[in-house]
Amino acid sequence: MADPSIPGHRWADSTLAFLREGYPFIRERCVAYGSPVFQTRLLGRRTLCLSGLEAAELFYDARRFVRTPTSTPAPLRNILLGAGGVQGLDGAPHARRKQLFLDVLDKESVNRLVGRYEAHLSEATAKLAANQPIEFLPWIEALLCRSVCEWAGVPMMSDRQMRRLTRRLASLIDGNGRVDWRMPAAWMRRKACEAQAARWIKNCRQDPAPASLQTPLQQLAWHRDEHGQLLPPRIAAVELLNILRPVVAVGRFLLFGLIELERRPQWRASIARDDAAAWAFAEETRRFYAFFPMVAAFVRESFEWRGYRFEKGTRVLLDLFGSNRDPAHWKTPESFAPERFGQCPMRTSVISQGGGEYTYHRCPGEPLTLALMQKTFEHLCRHVQWRLVVKEVDFQRLPMLPREPVLMSVVTG
Repeated sequence: MADPSIPGHRWADSTLAFLREGYPFIRERCVAYGSPVFQTRLLGRRTLCLSGLEAAELFYDARRFVRTPTSTPAPLRNILLGAGGVQGLDGAPHARRKQLFLDVLDKESVNRLVGRYEAHLSEATAKLAANQPIEFLPWIEALLCRSVCEWAGVPMMSDRQMRRLTRRLASLIDGNGRVDWRMPAAWMRRKACEAQAARWIKNCRQDPAPASLQTPLQQLAWHRDEHGQLLPPRIAAVELLNILRPVVAVGRFLLFGLIELERRPQWRASIARDDAAAWAFAEETRRFYAFFPMVAAFVRESFEWRGYRFEKGTRVLLDLFGSNRDPAHWKTPESFAPERFGQCPMRTSVISQGGGEYTYHRCPGEPLTLALMQKTFEHLCRHVQWRLVVKEVDFQRLPMLPREPVLMSVVTG
């Protein structure tokens, strides 16, 4: 039974309001109610919405909340994440599957991928013609996709096949929050990607398992679940895409970062001199431009928090965008200020890719994301003279992007 003391309207559905307002939806209502939690309905289901870093600590307490295949709303689950992936598991199945990702993305492996990406980035920037604008996002997505595919050990593809895969993976990112023609198009591309990845898994299994599983594709193909069974090819394909797609998605963080670098040329000079400046700029980019607006879970067992009753089975959404701008933790949270990370380490406070421990539901690719961002900022600030046509980011758009394509060009002199 709903706790009537929780602010909000337990019968009114807010789906259209969320689609209209976008990322600020939860935070603005929490401010209006003067509460870190309120109740509403989304897609017809009663939902509690949380915002703030204190709420984030609660949300990532495994004793309080559970992830299930239906925790995430169907459009996001079916297009972005795929059915049967690690994000919808809990308990022992989640722990074993998550360890697979931690093994795949260990420090040595991350360094190999970043090195491969750096080589492609250097080659690609050297080929850019002076004063010839390119659309930055698809350009950087193509470099990221080629790098991660080579690193993952997927079969070699022609340039045309690689461009098609890049477009498909980018569509999974861009189509998951849209209620228009992009959603069914993204769903069809999800199916095409899964079918292609499943073929890679099956072909990998045609030969006996090698003594040493050297590539992520091999590790996924021969991974066994908690019952000792190989993953079904479709599930292994979903997990392979859960490695490839997030790397392509880093392109969006890079786009937002370059927009801020264009606005703040003094930071270009700082990054050119100091590796720590690139890290601080990457962290502030992730804080300010949280990729996902929210994450979802269910209440595991009924409990009370701050005088409010959370009933077992209730769906709860944590506001990532607003929590990263929690004024109780961040000074001037609405300002883009990388220098805030130069004063003290606050890595655990940025929850754009989840919170808590990496063994739970925090993204194991977070160190890789930061490494790719740092390397890109360092390279572009130290070795390339470039300019960007800055566009305003639309925070009502799901997922957020500038209102118009962002063009980058190399300049001389």
